[in-house]
Amino acid sequence: EGIIREYYDLNDGQDSVVILRKIVKDLQQKYKFKFPVFSYAVYSYMIKCGENAETPEVKNILDDIPVLREAFRLANIIPGVSMFSQPTEWIVDKICDSVDGVKKQKLKGIIEKINNASKEKLHNEIPFVFAQELNDNLEKRNNPVFVLILDTYERLVNELSTMGTPIE
Repeated sequence: EGIIREYYDLNDGQDSVVILRKIVKDLQQKYKFKFPVFSYAVYSYMIKCGENAETPEVKNILDDIPVLREAFRLANIIPGVSMFSQPTEWIVDKICDSVDGVKKQKLKGIIEKINNASKEKLHNEIPFVFAQELNDNLEKRNNPVFVLILDTYERLVNELSTMGTPIE
C-alpha cells in the first residue's frame, strides 16, 4: 500500500467540481478515504447554484456525512430554518465526531468560509478543500505516494482535429 493511484479521463468532464467528485468517489470506494468537508462544500455549492436539496443527486452528496444529512433533513422540516442558518459549531460537530480543539477551530474557519462564499468563490475553493482532506487521509495512512493520472489524449486529439491540425 505504498502507492495510491487514481485515474481520470478528461473526456468525462472538465469542470473542477465534476472531476474532484469523481476522484473522491473512487478514493472512498477503493481506499475508504473520508471527505466530509469536501462533501459539505460541494453540497453548499450546489445549493448556492440553485439546485433542489431534495433531489437524489444533491442528497447523495452528503452520504459521507449521514449525521449531517439527517440533521439537515430535520432542520428543513422547520419552516424558515435552513442549513445556512445553523451555527458553525453545530455543523462542525456534525461533520466530525471527535476532533481536538485546534482542528475544531481550523474546521470552523473553513466551514465559515464555505458558508459565506459566493458560488463562484466556493467553486474556486473546493479544490483546496479536496487537497486538505486528501492530505489528511494520506497522513493517516503513513503518507503513501499518491499518483493522479489525468488522461487528456482523446481530448487533445478531438480539439486539434476540429482545427484541421494534423496529428502524428
